[in-house]
Amino acid sequence: MNKKVFIGLSGGVDSAVSAALLQAAGFEVHAVFLKNWSESKNLKGECAWRDERRMALRVAAQLGITFRTLDYEERFQREVIDYLFHEYAAGRTPNPDVMCNKYVKFDALFASADRVGAEWVATGHYARLGTGSTGTDPEGICPRSTCPRLLKGADKNKDQSYFLHQLNPEYLSRLKFPVGEMTKPEVRALAKKFNLPNADKEDSVGICFVGEVPLGDFLKQKIKMRPGPVMLIDENGLPVRNVGEHSGLEQFTIGQRHGFGGGGGTPYFVVAKNLKTNTLLVADRTDHPALMGTTCRVSNPHFLSPLEDWPSMCEVKIRYRHEGVSSTWNRDGEDFILKFSKSQRAVTSGQFAVLYDNDVCLGGGVIV
Repeated sequence: MNKKVFIGLSGGVDSAVSAALLQAAGFEVHAVFLKNWSESKNLKGECAWRDERRMALRVAAQLGITFRTLDYEERFQREVIDYLFHEYAAGRTPNPDVMCNKYVKFDALFASADRVGAEWVATGHYARLGTGSTGTDPEGICPRSTCPRLLKGADKNKDQSYFLHQLNPEYLSRLKFPVGEMTKPEVRALAKKFNLPNADKEDSVGICFVGEVPLGDFLKQKIKMRPGPVMLIDENGLPVRNVGEHSGLEQFTIGQRHGFGGGGGTPYFVVAKNLKTNTLLVADRTDHPALMGTTCRVSNPHFLSPLEDWPSMCEVKIRYRHEGVSSTWNRDGEDFILKFSKSQRAVTSGQFAVLYDNDVCLGGGVIV
């Protein structure tokens, strides 16, 4: 058995514990830090990549494993940052983590592994791997009973399979997710047991290269935003009165709460953005009919499991923290039409709808 594994070491505790577990299991572990960002592109953010790299290097030194840094900034700019600006400018809400995993992170790790004949690639994601059911897949790659499948992480509060649903399915047979069967508290305890320098390091939140900078300020560096009216709608979805002014449509997302007109006033919830008239439409309650939907269209579907394996009723997540809803699906040309078993709030274009059969991640696509 090839025991050489390349692991993405980010500086966080999850990847550090993953590296330690692989080493303890007898693997020859090689750590890779991906440098995806700097401010050389005339974009100002608060990406702490230098601090993260320094911490990753300390972890590698503690474990006595090799460490290398790969510069993927140009590809990250093209596939993630340009995508983010394009989607916000078009009035949609993107998910850069999905695109980073799809186009940058795993391609980089597998390319590094292949260069030296390593069989395995690992990350600190909270996800698991399993096998399929019966029969053979359309390309005849392997029997479905042994085909690898992406599964939800055991810790339902930390499950990250949503962010991985666009992976190349050929990668699954060579992947390892060492913390996928664990809870976060268990991972923290192991970090202390292994005496890792980041055992108490806080989890990162939000978009890594934006940091603490307000999203609107970050977007204004490349998107020319125009102030415009905020219109309250009635129960029929018709504008009834002006309740304030927005500073640029691009920085708002569907369902977002905002107190236009100053603090202490009526809270409003974003319902729609009219780019032609530069008008933001809002409702005065979180369950307004205009915020609720029973169907959605999904484009550019990506399949992690053969389509004939998909049950007619799946669980669908329409954003990362969504609890999921039972839904039916039907093909409409190249797209999918999802019908939810109960009405869902803030179905947002640009986000990803990800489908599951119990714990098995089937695939997904972009909400239009």
